[in-house]
Amino acid sequence: MLNNYFLTIKRLTNAETRIRDNLLMKIFGFIPLWMKPNHITAIRFFPSWLLFFHEIVGPGLVLFLVLFGFLGDMLDGALARKREQITDFGKVFDVVADKVLAIGVLWFLFSHNILALKLIIHMVLPEVLLVLYGIWFLFDRRVKLPEPNILGRFKFAFYLLGFAVLTASQLGGISVFLSSLGISFIVIGIILSWVSHTVYAQDVIGDFCRKLKD
Repeated sequence: MLNNYFLTIKRLTNAETRIRDNLLMKIFGFIPLWMKPNHITAIRFFPSWLLFFHEIVGPGLVLFLVLFGFLGDMLDGALARKREQITDFGKVFDVVADKVLAIGVLWFLFSHNILALKLIIHMVLPEVLLVLYGIWFLFDRRVKLPEPNILGRFKFAFYLLGFAVLTASQLGGISVFLSSLGISFIVIGIILSWVSHTVYAQDVIGDFCRKLKD
């Protein structure tokens, strides 16, 4: 039963990746070959550090960085796959850029009392598991790193959508409707996060157990 569920998630992930990559390449196919995916990751990585200086960064810039980071995250992966420019460094750099953006926005929202600490904790805890997988991988190379799944991608999309709505609520003063909508998106993201980590655990631990049997 569970194996069928996990296989379905994998098939959906592959299908979503293929459709999204084809669409992005039709729109952004003009990007020259000398522009590598890691270049795009760097372009969205370095400005994200501005988010940690909440005293000088306003909601308008935060909203721009969130939307720009979301587009860049989709685009660098699509270019890497379609142009066969996937590198080990790029895999790590992409994840680090995502985390810097997410943590920076969380810091901005928390510093301005827009997002409650308990929600932030629920967002951070599942990500700690990914760090533990990475440490396990460093000490035992029989362990594989979790493969992306569609639930994790939707989770990140809902988080960024929630961040964008919450930030937009500050542009014209606090809007109760926008604030509630943004929180709702983040709660959906948290639920997807925990479910996607169940898939990650099955992927990593199941593969490790099979290797032990072999």
